[in-house]
Amino acid sequence: MADKDAVAKDYMRNEVIFADAFNFKIYGGRQVVKPQLLRPLDTTSVALLYRDDGKSEVIQRYRDILKLATIMEDGEAVYLALGIENQTQMHYAMPVRMMVYDALFYDEQIRKIGERRQLEGRAYKTRAEFLSNFGADDKLPPIISITVYLGPERWTAPRSLHEMLAVRDKTTLQYVPDYRMNLLVPSEIAEEDFAKFKSELNLALKYIKHSGDDRELESFVWNNPEYRDVTRKTANFVNIMTDSELQFAEDKERVDMCEAIKGILERGRAEGRAEGRAEERAVGEERLMSILAEFVRDGIVTVSEAAKRAQMTESDFLARMAGKD
Repeated sequence: MADKDAVAKDYMRNEVIFADAFNFKIYGGRQVVKPQLLRPLDTTSVALLYRDDGKSEVIQRYRDILKLATIMEDGEAVYLALGIENQTQMHYAMPVRMMVYDALFYDEQIRKIGERRQLEGRAYKTRAEFLSNFGADDKLPPIISITVYLGPERWTAPRSLHEMLAVRDKTTLQYVPDYRMNLLVPSEIAEEDFAKFKSELNLALKYIKHSGDDRELESFVWNNPEYRDVTRKTANFVNIMTDSELQFAEDKERVDMCEAIKGILERGRAEGRAEGRAEERAVGEERLMSILAEFVRDGIVTVSEAAKRAQMTESDFLARMAGKD
C-alpha cells in the first residue's frame, strides 16, 4: 500500500493545487495567490534554546509543504510564507503542533534578518536592537498555515489552543494568547462552495467528502460527468486517500472515474454474493451435522454412515458431535 502521507504531500505541493487551496480557504475563491509566483521554501525549522544549566538544546521540526508567495496588496508586491500540513487522521494536539511550526518560522526569520544585516554591514542603532538581533525598522514576512484533513468525517479534534486548555474561565483565558488553526475539511464544505475551486482539488475533496458511504459515492460520481475525464494524478490521489481500490488503464494520463468506480462496486457486490452463498452453505452444513448426530444417538445410522454423508472422517465427526453435547 502506498504511503498516504507521501502521496498527499506530492499532490498538494503542486503549485496549481497549492494556490487553489489558499485561494479557497483564505480568499473565498478570489485568485490572489498565483501559482507562477510561488517558490518552494525549506520545510525544516530549527531553533536553539538555552536551558538553565547553560547548555543548549536544538528543536527541529519538518513541515509538509512551505512556499513563498508574492501577492499584490494596494498595488505593491507583498511576500507571504504559506504552509500546508496534510492530515490523513484526526490529531487532537494539532493546534499546538501548528503553533510550534509558525513560531519556529518566525524565530528563523529573525535569525536570517540578523545574518543579512551583518552581510550588508548594517549596524544596529541601539544596544536593545543588538540584543534583540532585530532592528526597530525590521519586519517579518507573515506566515499563513492551513491544515488539510483528508478524511470524509467532520473534524472533531480541537481547532484552537484554548479548546485544549483545562481552564475555561473567560477572565483568565483573555490573558492567554490563543492560536486558531485554518482548517480545510471536505465534509464541511457546502456543495455550492466547491465551485470556488479552480483546479481538480475541487474533484478530489468532493470525492473524499462522499467516500464514507459506497452507495452515496457511486451515485455522486455517476451524477457528476466531470469525473469522466480526470488526470491520473488526481485519480490516484483520491484512490489512495480513500482506499477505494479503483483500477485504471496503465497507459492513460486521463481516466474515467465513473467506469472505475462502477467496476469496484460490481466486484464488491460479487464478493458479497459469494460471501452470502458461503454463509448459506455453512448454515446448511451445520443443520446436516445436527440431524446426523441425532440419527447416530437414536441408532438410526452408524457413525461410519453418518461421517460418510457429512464428508468427514469418523474421528472428525465424533469430535463435532462431542462439541454439540
